[in-house]
Amino acid sequence: RRETLIAGLNDYARDRVQICDTPSGMHLLVWLPGYDAVRCQALIDYAHERGLGLYPIAPLYLHPPQKQGLLLGYCSLSTTDLREAMQLFGQCLDHFELH
Repeated sequence: RRETLIAGLNDYARDRVQICDTPSGMHLLVWLPGYDAVRCQALIDYAHERGLGLYPIAPLYLHPPQKQGLLLGYCSLSTTDLREAMQLFGQCLDHFELH
């Protein structure tokens, strides 16, 4: 599942995210270069409206991180669901590049 998530990010998000790759766990952290807190929240809201659950990393820090990131869970999803989710994530990123 983790490999499917990373492959989906590489296929659909491409260089618009920075993957913080760790060899284990149930979540993957991706940074959003060029996003401030307002734009990150707008992306999360836009994705939620389309049925994609994205969650900011900032609430997990004692002090806000200097860059915006998302915590992506993958353990409860099938590889098919993950592939579809990353395609939708790419479409959400596309939307924010156009606006």
